[in-house]
Amino acid sequence: MSISSSSSTQNNTALQALLASKRAELSSLLTLRDLSTELTNQITSLGAKLETLDNGFEAVAEVMANWGAVLGVLGMVGGEISATEGLGSVVRIPVEGVE
Repeated sequence: MSISSSSSTQNNTALQALLASKRAELSSLLTLRDLSTELTNQITSLGAKLETLDNGFEAVAEVMANWGAVLGVLGMVGGEISATEGLGSVVRIPVEGVE
């Protein structure tokens, strides 16, 4: 074997090793890209779900804020009833179309 042939073989082997390394790196980068896309989609979905929860919490907060007023009114009505003659007989009257 001549010196140039040996040098060419070594260069060829080094280039093949570099090419294999770059292919492995590309494969890893493609996997990373796919996983990043999936993670982005999951985070977007989670954000939408959190927004729904936030809207639900706001509705619950509004209802809870009104309970003080509702209980106050019930207390006043209850006081008025007990201050008068109390409750009379309770009669249930059936209404058509209402179950």
